[in-house]
Amino acid sequence: MQRFYFHVTADDLTVPDLVGVDLRDTAEARHHAESQRAEIWAQRVLTGLPPLTGWIEVVDSEERAVLSLRL
Repeated sequence: MQRFYFHVTADDLTVPDLVGVDLRDTAEARHHAESQRAEIWAQRVLTGLPPLTGWIEVVDSEERAVLSLRL
């Protein structure tokens, strides 16, 4: 298991993931990031807010960028 962190940057605001999630590999990290993106979109739609412009950056425990996913 590896620890991955999911930092969200949207509309000039960055929300760092200070806790992270233990996952098997990068593929599982991508799946987790896609789930987070879906949750963010659902919250925006349910509250009537416009979509965010930004991304989720996934980094490993050594702060190396693993992938970036658009919101």
